[in-house]
Parts: sequence; structure tokens; C-alpha cells
Amino acid sequence: MRTRYKRTCWILLAMAGAWVAYTASQGPFAFKRSGPGRVVRFALGSPGAMQDVDDLADELSLPSNAAALRVWAEAVMDAQRTRRIPADSVQYTGLIACAPTPEIAPAPVLAQHRAVHGSTTPETYLHVDTEGRVAAVVLSWANLRVGLVVRPGGSAPPFNGTLYQRQPATDIRVFSTYS
Repeated sequence: MRTRYKRTCWILLAMAGAWVAYTASQGPFAFKRSGPGRVVRFALGSPGAMQDVDDLADELSLPSNAAALRVWAEAVMDAQRTRRIPADSVQYTGLIACAPTPEIAPAPVLAQHRAVHGSTTPETYLHVDTEGRVAAVVLSWANLRVGLVVRPGGSAPPFNGTLYQRQPATDIRVFSTYS
């Protein structure tokens, strides 16, 4: 009986070691984002919406990711600089005035980021000013439940009605609108 107990303990220890090795190979924030990591963060007072924003802000804390996002946003804004978006195309005016642009592919650096459980591909929106000019680029997961606003070379515009938001850089603001 004692041998069976020892064998079971060794098997469980080997499985735990394999999980740790696999999770560690997934990137710098893998433990934090794993199932057990999310449970621990929740128990410590960070609900899912806050975790989603923190996870996205963590991705953008890596200089290469933030730089890639800025390069993408600059290219989008340069291509859309002369575009005027009619007022009837603008949505989410209570949060941030933006127009959906499904023809613009999301930033490759975040194209597979899972900001909301079950939502893997972000949607691209253009934030517009009162005259319909493009002012910033917005990436949204699950209809602005979680997202980010980026204005390269400027200050990311404020986002109204958020539950939680972080600004990992002056020109990038990450937000969550759900609780």
C-alpha cells in the first residue's frame, strides 16, 4: 500500500513539473494567465475584467510589442488621414466615438491575443473627432468589452464609462467596460 502511495505521489509530482515546464515555455506572463493564476488573482481581489486589462497592459509593457502596435497604428492613421467618417457611421458615442472598420486588419502583434475568454480576434475601429476626422485607432474585443486606444505621437484620448483602465504609455490606453 505504501509503495502505491509513493508511486502516485511521484506521478503527480512529475505531472506538476511537466505543467510548470510547459506553462513557462508559453511566455513571460504564462503563469499569471493560467487557470490557477487567474483563480489566485481573483481570490486576491482582481475580477476578470481587471485581469483582462492587466493582461493586455502586460503585453504592451514589452517594448517590442508597444513599438509594433505604434507602427501599425501609424500606418493605419496615415492611410486614413484624409478620410471623413459620416456621423451616422459613428458608434459608441457615450464611450468613445468610433466607426467600425472591418476592412482594416488588427495589429499583427495582438491579432491572436485573448483579451476576453472566447474572443480571440480583435476588431479595428477608428476613433473620430467631432468633424469626422480620424483621431486614433481602437482595437476591441467583444464589442468594446475590452480594448485599447492608440494615438501614436500623441496622448491617447480618454475613454468614458470604463470599469477599469490603464495607460501603459502616454499614447496607449487599455480599458474594460464590463464588470
